[in-house]
Amino acid sequence: MNSSGFMGLFIRVSEWVFRFTAVNLLWIIFNLPIIFLMLNILLVTNFHHLIILYLSVIVIAPFIFFPATTAMFALIRKWTLGEDISIIKTFIMYYKANYLNSMLGGGIISIVLVVLFIDYCYLENYLSPNRPVFILFLFIFMFMFIVVFTLHFFSITVHLEIKLFSILKNSLLITLGKPILTLTLGVVSSSIIYISIKVFTFAILFFMGSLIAYIAFVCCSNIYEKFSSVQENV
Repeated sequence: MNSSGFMGLFIRVSEWVFRFTAVNLLWIIFNLPIIFLMLNILLVTNFHHLIILYLSVIVIAPFIFFPATTAMFALIRKWTLGEDISIIKTFIMYYKANYLNSMLGGGIISIVLVVLFIDYCYLENYLSPNRPVFILFLFIFMFMFIVVFTLHFFSITVHLEIKLFSILKNSLLITLGKPILTLTLGVVSSSIIYISIKVFTFAILFFMGSLIAYIAFVCCSNIYEKFSSVQENV
């Protein structure tokens, strides 16, 4: 590769790094109330207080986390399609435009998470230390399933102009119908979160959310491009 080619590659990589960092920081700012609660979770040792804080995060997530994450996915989609946009202006625009669907969809997902969390706490209190190992793995699997379903929910919300029920239905169909993709997204997303928290903490601020959004959207958009081409040929 000659010097001009190397310089061009360096500029492109720098642009994407800047974009990922900028949108991730913006996403963090919009999620500050949830981050505050999460930091308190790290400091609390009382089990009942932990439950209250966890439930508080889940309850307020539909109003804060879901709209902000949808806006982040919308920006990632625009960049993936090759569009040059204003980061802050576009983020706020999609935050407002998709707020209702994001909030309602997030509310449904949060209810599922609350039920899963309550079941886990019940089993943890009443079966521990005799809790079968497979139960723990079952909860981990269910949680990863919900995480992947949620990633598809964000991707479809910003990629297709369809109603909320159709978004939820298609998200479920993809999650169930593409087990390898579901497993891959679950493992990759969990790995990025784990590495960001345990190894490279700075990635939480600069790359964690935007990188997961990019990977999830690319996977989902490819599926819908194939689906669309099949529909056109029918």
